[in-house]
Amino acid sequence: MADNSLFGRRRATVDPFELAGGSRLSLLTICQEMLHHSAKDSEGMREVKVAFVFGSGRARTCTGQAGMVGDALGVPELTAALLAQLSGSSVPKFTSYLDIDIAEQLELHGPDWQERPHLILLGGGDVNCITGRLFEYYMDQGVPVRPGPEHPHQAEFIGAQGRKYTTAVNPGAGLLIALANPFWRGRFAVICAGINAIGTVAASWLLNEYVSGRGGKYGDNAHTSSTPAKIVLGTPARYPKVDLHHPDDTVPKNDLRNLSTADSSVQVVE
Repeated sequence: MADNSLFGRRRATVDPFELAGGSRLSLLTICQEMLHHSAKDSEGMREVKVAFVFGSGRARTCTGQAGMVGDALGVPELTAALLAQLSGSSVPKFTSYLDIDIAEQLELHGPDWQERPHLILLGGGDVNCITGRLFEYYMDQGVPVRPGPEHPHQAEFIGAQGRKYTTAVNPGAGLLIALANPFWRGRFAVICAGINAIGTVAASWLLNEYVSGRGGKYGDNAHTSSTPAKIVLGTPARYPKVDLHHPDDTVPKNDLRNLSTADSSVQVVE
């Protein structure tokens, strides 16, 4: 069994995609599930609390790599899309946190924290400790993630027939996945995690497609339809007119770029 200081001891078998009441997560119905699994306010309107959680890289469970501003790319567009879908039938409330803020609240209040929002996690487990803890909690329970060879939270993504997406072979790979929150009953987390920053941006782009009602052409997982997970490949932009530092000369070293503006900048591969 997994022993996790934030999420407690996991049962031997648990369905990472099933919410309280037996409903099952799907990327196609993210907004509907947010509405259904939200409390009503004093006037009878559902108050949908959604927290964007950015990786800081500060938690010791992470690799020590600092969180990147690139993980926030696409968040304003995603917020606008959520607002368009949730307004009218609910009162949306959007907040933003670092991963260590959520970790602190979990340690202080556990399942009794008053806010208990749905989470949109930006960044892989190497920089976002909540992403890493959720992957750890659900390891070997149908989540297409495996610990990397250098650090357990620098994950590899696993596709069909055991195909691995690694930083050496697929540096633009990203994972979009919805998981039940094991600590806050009836809440869930949507994770946009990249092997590198460009993969996180690509996963965030795809989440926007689902929220905006354009996800029907993608469905859930291409090989296991009951799994709300997609693997994407992002193509970084080129900047031929801008005088850029070499990635090795930045502190910390990074090759931070936005998605290419080409139509094929994001490939939905699984």
